[in-house]
Amino acid sequence: MIFFLILPYLVYILSCSLKTSPWFILLSPNILIPVSLVFAGFTIFFYIKKDKLQNPIYKFESKILYPFLPICFALYFLLMLVFPLADLNWGDGILLLETNALETDLFGFQLAMDEIGETTIHSLVSRLLVFFGMESDPRNSYRILSSLSGLIILSLLGWYLPSRMTRTRTTFGSFIFLGAGGFLLFFGYAENYTLVSLIIFLIIFVLRKQIKKNVPYRNILITATILVSLGIYFHLVAGYLAVLLFYLWYELSPKEKKWKDLILCTILGSLILGIGFGYFLFFSDPTIDRQSSHVLHPPFYPLKRLISVNHFKEILFVVWWNASLPFSIFIFSLIFYPDQFKEIFGKKENKLVLVTAFAFLLHGFFHNPQLGFPADWDLMGFYWIPLAWIAWILWKEINSISVYFLPLLVFSLVLQIGNAIILFKTSPEKEIILKQTNQLILEYSKQNRGFIHTLPKTEKKFYAKTDFFLFKAERITNSLCEFPEKNNQSKDLGDLRKEWQTAYAEGKPKDKIWYKDFITRATITNTKYVKSLEANRICHPEL
Repeated sequence: MIFFLILPYLVYILSCSLKTSPWFILLSPNILIPVSLVFAGFTIFFYIKKDKLQNPIYKFESKILYPFLPICFALYFLLMLVFPLADLNWGDGILLLETNALETDLFGFQLAMDEIGETTIHSLVSRLLVFFGMESDPRNSYRILSSLSGLIILSLLGWYLPSRMTRTRTTFGSFIFLGAGGFLLFFGYAENYTLVSLIIFLIIFVLRKQIKKNVPYRNILITATILVSLGIYFHLVAGYLAVLLFYLWYELSPKEKKWKDLILCTILGSLILGIGFGYFLFFSDPTIDRQSSHVLHPPFYPLKRLISVNHFKEILFVVWWNASLPFSIFIFSLIFYPDQFKEIFGKKENKLVLVTAFAFLLHGFFHNPQLGFPADWDLMGFYWIPLAWIAWILWKEINSISVYFLPLLVFSLVLQIGNAIILFKTSPEKEIILKQTNQLILEYSKQNRGFIHTLPKTEKKFYAKTDFFLFKAERITNSLCEFPEKNNQSKDLGDLRKEWQTAYAEGKPKDKIWYKDFITRATITNTKYVKSLEANRICHPEL
């Protein structure tokens, strides 16, 4: 048992000792190794003195920590505001911000089939901020919505959950969510996963509450169907919660009403999704760009590499980054307290959390992270939310857990804050590229908005994205320091853009032979452009 308790610290120590540290190691080994050793020592001490420490810890929780919990979470929220996650190598980076700013400026909103709710709401907030005179920087809307989502979760963790339970063994447990790496999504993170993560958290929160209150089963099924359908609007990854809906139907619906309930919920979900997606696919102006959706091109992991050492290594690294503390508590309880684990998660309100974790683990296993890591850490780790719920439940129900894992909880919080401070930093060059990109968007939009609005609503988005890329690539190439192929590359990009514009004027994009040839040539030129960005710097006074 003691080996398992200190294993998380050994993972960090061994990772720091490797010639090339895994991507989830951000702190310097000179800091991380001594800190890991200190907390490993605390863990051993807490294990040996468990019986003597149990009552003092409970008294500290109920009499000292509990009254000051709102203040603790307010200070944590302040840290979230002071150190927003700004490293543009994590997530989709500049490309995501560029697309949102471009479509918002051209059309008034960004519309992406995979994340309709996330993109449109971020666009609306961006427009509102510009209306009130703020700088036209797409990061502002992402930071506001990310922080607001985090504030809602902190409010529930710091007020509702402890107030509905006994004070002992629950106050420290609320910090489990904050110690999970996935909580960095709410550190002002510029990505389209924060709002759907909030919805996933709320789905578990609301459904557990309803089941514990013995709400009529059909109300639970309808609530779950509505919430999951709304979650799908925010991101298609919420579609994996169909597994949860199936479980709730199977578990709660009486045998004699099963088919009736299934038909009712199917119709309800189909109506909610059909109305929204139908509008954006066929009637909105512009319509969704179907060519860029994962629905038509699902990025499933290649079958021949699905069962491989590299794939399992990727999964383990993402689990460890997103949820090392919850995952450790989960596995520890499963091994050393199997009977209690079975009893706890035999309850319907807890079993639904297990099912939710299983659903998102399926996503993490089958989805192909095309950007690689650390860029895709956020897309691959939605299971951190149900895993944190599982760990919170175990912390509350099993006395020993709260003592054994208290040092690891504090360690995880320290590590989380350290990682946030590191990811707050961004490179000056990328900041200049982002600033330059924002300026190019305003220039491009002013020059081309009129023509773009004359195109059919089904073609506006795809034309604009391709045309702007060529426009931007040519301008940025011209701003790079001199290199042998600079003039040729700039000419190739300019020629491709002229051909693209002429093609649309002549209706050529409907010619599949021309289109295939154009995309092939554009891909080759894009590869050269990307390599030139990696090899050369922008000749800018600030650099």
